[in-house]
Parts: sequence; structure tokens; C-alpha cells
Amino acid sequence: PFAYSSPSNTKGDDNLDNSFDKEGNGDDEFLKNMKNYKRNQISFGNLLGVGRSGSIFESKFYRYEEIGALKMVDLYKNEYLVTELLNEIKIYLGPLMDIQEIFIPKLLKYEVLHEAFVFLFVSFAGKSVAELENEVTLKEKELAILSLQMIHERGVKHGDIRLENIMINRDELTGKTSVWWIDFAWSKMGCDEKF
Repeated sequence: PFAYSSPSNTKGDDNLDNSFDKEGNGDDEFLKNMKNYKRNQISFGNLLGVGRSGSIFESKFYRYEEIGALKMVDLYKNEYLVTELLNEIKIYLGPLMDIQEIFIPKLLKYEVLHEAFVFLFVSFAGKSVAELENEVTLKEKELAILSLQMIHERGVKHGDIRLENIMINRDELTGKTSVWWIDFAWSKMGCDEKF
């Protein structure tokens, strides 16, 4: 089981150890360095979806203007889900850092809530291809393939290729469309596929 205790110095986010360990080692230490948040620091909105790890909520942090997606797992009930969420956080912090807000959402925050939940907070990514169904354009399909190629070029195998994990964000004002991949819980390092 994982051991979590609030870090002794939680003045600000600059004191956190965000080092990427691609072997998956050191999860206990990674958790110990996370800041603990209280419920009143997060505003929960609509339910965006439900997955293996639980519910994903539209949320806002008191220090951010941006609304994003909040994914949480219970720190003590399901060790494998904690491991998966920590893996996802490390994938965002490591190999996919440079393609955030281009091919994947931006990692806004990751921490612990009430010393009971580990959470991941990312920028809002739009609607899934599964939700849009036949409204997906050829250009959007091509962007989805390009996005996956960019993930592979960074040595990451997604691990959960489903329509629910491909998000489309259409900006009606500018006419710009972004296609982002989400859910890197099952992702693995070591993909060497070239397209």
C-alpha cells in the first residue's frame, strides 16, 4: 500500500518534487511530496464522465481562472488505480510535456485532496469522438492520427485507444479545431514506432 503524509513544507507549488521516473519507482516518495488540498479550495461542476478510476468533474481551483477536468482516485481503496493515476501524471510531466495544449490537454495541477484522494487536473478538452459520432470531420480524424503519432514519437504507447479518449474542441469564434488524446493511465514508455 501507498503511504501518504502531508509534506512539512507546503508554502507553494515550487517546493514540490516533480521529477519524472519512467520506471515507475518511487511512487511513495512522489506522493509524499504532493501538497494536500482541502475541499473548499476546489469548486466542482458538472459530471464530465465516468471511467474505471471513477468520476471526472468539470472543476475550478480557487487560484486558477481556467475550468478543467478533475480526475480523482481514492488513495487507500484501490492501489492499482493510484498507480495508474501516478503513471498518468508522470507521463504528462515527462515525455509529453512539450506537446501539452497541442496534442494533449495541459496538466494544470496534481496533488492530494483531504489526504484521501490523489487527483489530476487538466485543461478542458472538449467533447469525445464517441460523443460526437458522425459529426467528426475528415480533418479531425487526420488530426487524431497526427496527435497519436506525436505521442508515439516521444516514446509513449497510449495503451487505451478508444473513441472516448479522443477529444475534439471546436472554437466557433476562430474556426480552429484541436484534437487531443486523454487518459494516459495505461500508457507505457518504450514505444519506438515511426510513421
